[in-house]
Amino acid sequence: ANDVIINGYSEFLKDNPNCNSVLVMFDYGIDRFESKKLVEELGIENNVVWLELMSRKDLTRWVDICDIGIGELGRSWLSYGSVYEILALKKPFIGRRDDKLYTSFYNELYPMKSVSDSHELKIVLNDYLLNKEKYKKMGEDGYAWFKKHAIEIPLESIVELIENKNI
Repeated sequence: ANDVIINGYSEFLKDNPNCNSVLVMFDYGIDRFESKKLVEELGIENNVVWLELMSRKDLTRWVDICDIGIGELGRSWLSYGSVYEILALKKPFIGRRDDKLYTSFYNELYPMKSVSDSHELKIVLNDYLLNKEKYKKMGEDGYAWFKKHAIEIPLESIVELIENKNI
């Protein structure tokens, strides 16, 4: 769903022509050529940075300087590497999540903005410009969820297994 991201960002730029922002995309994957073509067609190539394939530790540096992290928008997901990288760096997260699919796994889900089309993405990006403190708090709350559910609880389970000699 790179097209959703690219079109939504293009709509955002039309609403905010003086906004000094860039969209960071990855120059790999099966749809990268179509994505580059769409960026050109929309005339936003000066606002898009294409990154080559790199190690996760190098990628994390880029996430750290971003204002917002965007993940998978094509279908609903709860977690994957990018989600955890974004949450670990206290960044607000935009993705696509159908909460009812995951509430049986967690009594609480990390805060995020769920979008399914380019118009919804544009609305969230515009809202970010108006409410940066709200999104900063979302990033901090996302980190707290990540720390609890992706670090502390799993480590407690491992320690318990070791102490009970179940591994």
